[in-house]
Amino acid sequence: MNNEDSTNFFGNPHYLAYIRLLGELHALIREDKDEEPEGDAIREQMDEPGSQLSKDEIESVNGVSADLYSLFDPQLPALSQTNEIRASLKRAVDSRDTGDLHTALTQVRKYSRYIEPAVLAYLRGTIWMEQKEHALALQFFQRAAELDPINQNYEYLLINEFSKVNSEAAIVLAEQIIKEPNLHHSRVVLKALELFFYATKEQSDEASRLEREALLSVFDETIFRMETAGETGSQLAMAFALAGFCYESLDQLDQALAYYDRGLSIVPSNEALLVARGILLYGGDTKKAVHDFAQAISNGTQLVWPYFFLAHHSLIQDLYEDTLRYCAICERLATTPTLLANVLEWAAISHSSLGSSELLIEAIFGAALTFDPGNARISRNHQAFKDSLRPVTPTIPIRWDKGDEGSVQSVGKAEFRIAA
Repeated sequence: MNNEDSTNFFGNPHYLAYIRLLGELHALIREDKDEEPEGDAIREQMDEPGSQLSKDEIESVNGVSADLYSLFDPQLPALSQTNEIRASLKRAVDSRDTGDLHTALTQVRKYSRYIEPAVLAYLRGTIWMEQKEHALALQFFQRAAELDPINQNYEYLLINEFSKVNSEAAIVLAEQIIKEPNLHHSRVVLKALELFFYATKEQSDEASRLEREALLSVFDETIFRMETAGETGSQLAMAFALAGFCYESLDQLDQALAYYDRGLSIVPSNEALLVARGILLYGGDTKKAVHDFAQAISNGTQLVWPYFFLAHHSLIQDLYEDTLRYCAICERLATTPTLLANVLEWAAISHSSLGSSELLIEAIFGAALTFDPGNARISRNHQAFKDSLRPVTPTIPIRWDKGDEGSVQSVGKAEFRIAA
């Protein structure tokens, strides 16, 4: 996205605040609640950002408002497209894909009468999704799915955006889909299974366990449908991976491994399956786990987990230069404080073992504790390092607590997620 473009309003926080409030107001209009106190409150909130908009920005938000109002308009058949109009619409899509979202919205609006209503709503939804304005995208995908309920892409985008905007509503929708999976495309069912599984995964009560057990037959049915349809790509791989995850959450580890193996027999290079199987095997069949992680890296994965586990494996093998190499990649890819804390601790231990600067090692330990201040193991290793600086004769090697394979595996099991 080019922030120097005068028509790129998305870098203006006042514009974005106004647009988001406008979307909230139209969501109330959809439910016939805009004249209630909640609607009045939103209109009042719009005054401040609205007063900060330029003339061009006001024209733009008026256009967006018209787009939203069009969701309630009678749906007329699209007019015939000429070659010139088709070329203009292609430019609109190209603008969306290159991040020129204002141009994309303007062009789609200009030629809206030449686009079938469901496709029009879908296109507008994808533009807002590109901007990561998921609440706005959701309104357009809702309309697209209403107008063309058998289009599996619209239904998938609808549940996917629901999961980002209103997780509770997404779970309700997912549960409805799972109850009647044959009424929905397998890709949609798989997304519903993902959402419902993760909603119950961390709950330890018996009811949640029974709910996850009930998912197993739906996973099997979905995989069968995908295989029967000739699916051999990433969606089928995700189905096997999520099914394996579900079995793992029920402590049925042999069954989980069987699903990972089955998936990899069909899609041998799938990084999610390689990582899932590697995490499951780490500490049990570590040699095979390391092979899976190395294979994922060889395939060019951008997931942090193969590097994370190989960093730890190198650490406990006293291969400190390899540990630092993997840790450096982990620092770039890590997505949670827990991961960063572990990686920085291992880097500090490696630097100490390689004789690096004491100031550097102290700084790395300090950073690790910043990310996970309650981590007892990091605190112990930090203290062991500080104790080693005291003059003692003869010099005593530091006895590091490097964490066993099981404790590192538990981090992966807790934080690795698969998205359908």
